[in-house]
Amino acid sequence: MDVDVGVFGATGYAGRELVRILGVHPRARVAFTTGTGEGHLAHEAGLEREADAYFLSLPHGISATFAARLRAAHPSAVVVDLSGDLRLPTAAAYREWYGHDHPAPELLGQAPYGLTELYRDEIRDRSRPRAPGGPALLRGRGRFFRLCPRPRPSARGRDGSGGAREDGP
Repeated sequence: MDVDVGVFGATGYAGRELVRILGVHPRARVAFTTGTGEGHLAHEAGLEREADAYFLSLPHGISATFAARLRAAHPSAVVVDLSGDLRLPTAAAYREWYGHDHPAPELLGQAPYGLTELYRDEIRDRSRPRAPGGPALLRGRGRFFRLCPRPRPSARGRDGSGGAREDGP
């Protein structure tokens, strides 16, 4: 089953990388993107589009508002926030770290941290994991699909290529 994905903030660094990764994923299809520039919807227009999952690659402080609106408009869809807006468990912790009130405090503490190696059981039945800041996971209709290939160990360089000058530092 293919999963239709909407990407909010596709013109920023994380959004561009996400679109690139989704473009080679065998079961994900980018249904739409939002952002600045030609070929992208306005963020507000993306709220009206249907998808199985929505990734929010929006700036801190903006992402939570869109997460709340997407949850209300599309309750069965998966919402993954790539910002830090949903990473802290309480409004008090958010205020302490960021110095202002959270824009959607009702969402705090509901999303498990999306690192399956540590929180597999908590993630399994949730529709809005918090992105761990590394390889993101997409939950679509009871299945998790890894969006990034497993990293392969690599080593580069040549003997003596450390860049040190022979005449000293």
